[in-house]
Amino acid sequence: MDKLPEIAHQSSNSLDDLYVQARESNDEFVQIISSVLNDLKEKSPEKYEGSYIKNGGIKNPIKARNNVTRKFDGDVSRNCDILRATYVGKAETFDEFFEELDKRMKIVAMKDRIARPNEYGYRDRKVNAALPGNGHVCEIQGLVQEIENVRSETHPFRERAEQVQERATKENRLMTEDEREEFHFLRMFCVSKHNEAAIKAGLNDKLDPTLPEDRLTELRTVNVPFLDFDNMPAFKEDFQAPKDKPKSDAVKTPVTDLDADDDKLDM
Repeated sequence: MDKLPEIAHQSSNSLDDLYVQARESNDEFVQIISSVLNDLKEKSPEKYEGSYIKNGGIKNPIKARNNVTRKFDGDVSRNCDILRATYVGKAETFDEFFEELDKRMKIVAMKDRIARPNEYGYRDRKVNAALPGNGHVCEIQGLVQEIENVRSETHPFRERAEQVQERATKENRLMTEDEREEFHFLRMFCVSKHNEAAIKAGLNDKLDPTLPEDRLTELRTVNVPFLDFDNMPAFKEDFQAPKDKPKSDAVKTPVTDLDADDDKLDM
């Protein structure tokens, strides 16, 4: 597959039109991605054993509208995940899966966050592909099961960290010391949880070796921080601190993939 841009655009800049397209195309989208996996399973049953598709349905339009201002600088056409799905399978199947998908939908953008994870350590391969009918651009994420298992746990922590950042940005100021500390702990909680899953899945050998050395070290280390909710009162309203974990045992000894036996953590 040729090198692709990381950002995709819809053909329309009208959110109403995009939702009309999405409703028209939902059945076609589900049929195509399901047929891709079914055909590959028939061809290589052992290779694709345990793989599955999670259909995300049509995105809540309120979230899509919020993203226009929060993430897309007012560019409605960047809403390319109104129709979305997740392929969960072994990382070594991703190339073949997306190559087959490209024969049935036109892949127009790809972001490989297995090679270059985001700042929260999240690892997936995300593609945007245009449907053959009305050309609506959809999002398909490729995930290993280990990351899928933890992303519902880390998602609220990432959202809270982003809120801390956005509050300071909206108020045109730097984060306070307390906000920086809260952001750091929330981010490192996500990074460590994702790293733990990545080590189990053997993903660290797929990291881009040109990443800075300190970034590679961070992505290979599991050191889940204790979240001191008492010093984060706003966050405490939304989440309860673990009640069965003493403070003295709150910070784990750092573990790297070099310490892991066959990519399994010694828990």
